[in-house]
Amino acid sequence: MIGVNRKQALIRLYKTIDLVLVAGAFWLAYLVRFHSFHPPASLPDTDIIFAIFLVALIAYLFYVEFISRPFEYILRSGKRILAWVFKAATGITAVLILFLYIFQSIHISRLFLLLFLVFTSLFLYLSKLIELRSMTRHSPGGPASINVLIIGIRERAKDVVRYMEKDLLMHRHIHGCLEVGSGNQVGQEILPGIKILGTLDHLEDFIVQGVIDEIVFALPLMAIPNAAHYILMAESAGITIRIIPEWQIYSLKKTPQMATIVFEDLAGLPTMTLVTARRYQQYLLLKNLIDLAAAGLISLVIWPLFPIVALAIKLSSPGPVFYRQKRVGLHGRHFDMIKFRTMVKDADNMLAQIMDKNEVRGPVFKMKDDPRVIPYVGRFLRRSSLDELPQILNVLKGDMSLVGPRPALPREVSLYKLSERRRLSVKPGITGLWQCTPDRNAIDFEERLQLDLYYIDNWSFWLDVNILLRTLMVVFSAQGI
Repeated sequence: MIGVNRKQALIRLYKTIDLVLVAGAFWLAYLVRFHSFHPPASLPDTDIIFAIFLVALIAYLFYVEFISRPFEYILRSGKRILAWVFKAATGITAVLILFLYIFQSIHISRLFLLLFLVFTSLFLYLSKLIELRSMTRHSPGGPASINVLIIGIRERAKDVVRYMEKDLLMHRHIHGCLEVGSGNQVGQEILPGIKILGTLDHLEDFIVQGVIDEIVFALPLMAIPNAAHYILMAESAGITIRIIPEWQIYSLKKTPQMATIVFEDLAGLPTMTLVTARRYQQYLLLKNLIDLAAAGLISLVIWPLFPIVALAIKLSSPGPVFYRQKRVGLHGRHFDMIKFRTMVKDADNMLAQIMDKNEVRGPVFKMKDDPRVIPYVGRFLRRSSLDELPQILNVLKGDMSLVGPRPALPREVSLYKLSERRRLSVKPGITGLWQCTPDRNAIDFEERLQLDLYYIDNWSFWLDVNILLRTLMVVFSAQGI
């Protein structure tokens, strides 16, 4: 299967979004000028308006394709974005003025052109700021960085590092390199800042104990004893595998059991990639943008509930209103998940006393009548799922998605088998398939795992919509845990 270059997919998506914003700015300017407070006595002909609209869109496309390349500046700074947006908006408006001058019989208000300039500038600037924020939340190991472990330490590995360091749009943090062999060079640097962390024999330790998103095999596979074993190990954990050619995977008689093989470039280098989760970048970026927009709207709607719930918790139990708990996110990243507190103070310290009353199998704890839950208020918040509302903040921070596998506790993840870590190959969600399944309280870990893996393998925009609608039904029927 021929994969789409991730960078090109991102650029196409950004261009499409900006084109929609330019179109939106045009029609908003039209509505404000001709259909709001002081509309003129006569309106421009509809055909003329559509002609000007098409000229505006063509002018934008021409500008970004042949005059300026905004996506090279997206990671730079707010000032550069502002300068680019000003040039783009004034350039498009200048083309419209020239078009109107050539066809002098067309009479369009100067106020309309001014409004179009203002709205276009505002929309594009906000769009670029969002893109800047989404692409620069990438402190090493952070939620937006792609942590890469390189197998190999020789010239091919050095070339991979150099290529990736030149790539601005798809930020990657190079975790380090693993040596194939004796380990005599462990601790040394192959390039400034890039260390040899260990040998390939310790790959599983790095997967389980670290945060690894991608593994790049930067040496011929036939030079690695039992290479298929290490590929399967990474594949089982849901980690993306990149193999720098020569194309030798088939000579190993290794057939991917869960992953899809795609061919794409890595900062200009051709790679054969084994993708376990459905990582079609343009769709995932769209999912992230929808998460951000939807979480922002939801937070505006639900904020009046926060003081009411906070007061109820304070009156019913001493302790903080919010409960923060370390959870495990994408590929093992730890973050603080926020909920309304529904248990008594120091409930975590009481867990060992009731662990023998666990009602589900696997590395999770669930008890129907948990004595740690605050009477009445805590049980109501859980049954109505109102305790989950603050997780909207986790979505806005980028730690979680609206839909996905529920974030696990570190102690649970420490008990995962390697294949069960594939559950960590996508962002965790506020809700997921098992949360909106009948008798969800009776579902054990294995069933939850299978539902989560089904979601990972079959993700689509409409599946997310379906899960959200079913979750609303569960909330309104008070079936929460």
